[in-house]
Amino acid sequence: MRSLTTRRPQRHSSCPWCASPMQTRSRLHLPCPRCRAVHRGFMLSAERWRTFYRRLAGMKVHLVVSPEEYERAHYYPNAFPALASISPRALWVAVDSPDTVCASDFHAAEQVIRNDWQACFVLLKDYVKSAKDCDQRFMKVEVEHDLADLACDLVATRGRRFNCGVVFKEWVPLVHYSSGGRPVTNEWRLFFANGALISADPNSFQEAGDCAEPPPQIVSAAQEAVLKIGSPYMTVDLAEGEYGWIALEAGDGGVSGPAPSQDLEQHWAALARSFG
Repeated sequence: MRSLTTRRPQRHSSCPWCASPMQTRSRLHLPCPRCRAVHRGFMLSAERWRTFYRRLAGMKVHLVVSPEEYERAHYYPNAFPALASISPRALWVAVDSPDTVCASDFHAAEQVIRNDWQACFVLLKDYVKSAKDCDQRFMKVEVEHDLADLACDLVATRGRRFNCGVVFKEWVPLVHYSSGGRPVTNEWRLFFANGALISADPNSFQEAGDCAEPPPQIVSAAQEAVLKIGSPYMTVDLAEGEYGWIALEAGDGGVSGPAPSQDLEQHWAALARSFG
C-alpha cells in the first residue's frame, strides 16, 4: 500500500514497500506491477474521484476506495439511512443548478419540518460540509424562520464549494465541559478500516481525561452503520448530547482530517495492517 498526498515534490527517497527509488511526487515512479493506495488529502467531488481513480488505475495504482464506495461515505444523504438510528432527523433537497436555485425549491421540505418534526431548531449544511467556518447563522435556526430563503443563502454562501444539495438536520443540544478554562463540546472522531475501528480520538479540543468517552453501545452502532455503508476507509463523528450520544457525521476516511491530538504514526501503521 502506498499513500498519495498533496504535498510539494520532494527529493528522491526510498519507497518503504518496494525498496526501490521513487521519483518526485510530480513524476510518480511505479516499481511494482500492482500498487494499492489510499488517498489522504483534500476533498474531491464524486466526478473528480472517478477521474482520479481511473487515471491511477491506468498507472497500475489501485485506490482502496472505489468511486461508488467514496460516494456512499462522502455524501450525507447516502450515509444517513445507515446512521438514522443514532442521528438527529434529517431531510435534504438536491440542487441541480446553484445559479438558478430559488426558495420554492425548499417549500416542501420546510412544511415537513414545521408540521411533522415538531422541532424548535434546525441546522443547514450542504451534502458534505456546513458553513460554520464563515457564517454561524446556519448552525442553529429557529424553525419559524424562513427556512427556504435561508437555504438559498446557504447555497450562495458556499459558492464554488457547494456540494449537490441542502441538508436540514434537527438541531440537538450538546453537553459542554470546562476544559483548559474554556467551554467545549465532547466530540470524537472514529476511523474505520475494512469495517474495524482503528482509532477513536477527542475532536473538539477537549482534554480526554476531562470528558466522558463514547460508550461501547454508540461505538458499536457506529461500526454497524459503517458496515452497512460498505466503504473500506471511513470516519464517523460522535458527540455527547444532552439526551444521549449521537452521530454527527460520516465521511470518507481519506478526506477526513485527523483529530487534534491523534497519533498519525499509529494511524498509518493501522492502515498498512488493514490494506497492505
